[in-house]
Amino acid sequence: MEYNNEYNEAHEAFENAYMNKMQIRANLIDPNTLIARIARAGGKTSKLLIPRMIRVGFDMPGELSFLVHKTYTAAMVNMVPSIIAGFKEPIGINQKPMFEEGIDYIMGSTKIPNHFKKPLRPIPYPKHSIVIRSGHHFQIVASDQPDSMAGQNGVHAFVEEMKHNKGEKIKSRIFPGLRGGSLKAKQSHYYQGITGTSDTARVDMGEDNWFEEFEKNMNIPLIGEIATASKHLNDAIVKKMQLQAQLRSVKDPAQIKVIQAEIRKKEHIEQMWAPILRRMRRPATYYMTASSFVNKDVLGVGFFKTQFESLMID
Repeated sequence: MEYNNEYNEAHEAFENAYMNKMQIRANLIDPNTLIARIARAGGKTSKLLIPRMIRVGFDMPGELSFLVHKTYTAAMVNMVPSIIAGFKEPIGINQKPMFEEGIDYIMGSTKIPNHFKKPLRPIPYPKHSIVIRSGHHFQIVASDQPDSMAGQNGVHAFVEEMKHNKGEKIKSRIFPGLRGGSLKAKQSHYYQGITGTSDTARVDMGEDNWFEEFEKNMNIPLIGEIATASKHLNDAIVKKMQLQAQLRSVKDPAQIKVIQAEIRKKEHIEQMWAPILRRMRRPATYYMTASSFVNKDVLGVGFFKTQFESLMID
């Protein structure tokens, strides 16, 4: 998928990587507000939440976003370890971690490495914070203690396991805090957006299905147009990167000119469509649902056999 130039320069080597249909659609459409109601083991954190964190963090450098869970305990025991594990996932030819601690991100530290961009505002709770090298600061917030973010103005909210959070608290105490940001941040299509994940709420068990309200905000024709434009733009960016890699090994001057001309064509497509796609994504809400079967190729038959044997059919 397309990232900004700073991210692309740091990840010139790319590979064929598996994503299921849900993950492809989420990353392709990449709207201002993305709500994903995905059953267990669908890959919500590793291939949906983390890529969104990286995009938001590099698109709005130095700004503040909220990582929201029901309680601090749930966040520190469930949410944060999943994020850190995703950062450490090996990628690329050399199988290096996607993000390395101290190089690409820090957590629980008051000392910002010299090669990091500086956050635009002080970090009040370092132990409950993740900072990436763009200077973007992700503050962990417990929705049962919304006063923990009093006075803080963020640019984006990431809400994990939305069904365990009380919707009224989130809507009245967390979302109104999405009002900060520099003039540059306000140009981002992620500004004042929401990324939320959950599996289906069991209302009869006291879980809150408040997030299902977002479905009515979805403009389906707009989402279709975004998907089409994003696919063409992404194809052009990938082809450009392939041509740039090919260019390094070519010696014939005539062939070099041909490849350079093709690169310029792809760059023209990127320069023309990237701002248009940003404008399309800014007002967009994408509400998506998927069962565990969306990840069947990764989970294998054994997972579903165990689930069927241990759970009731409903």
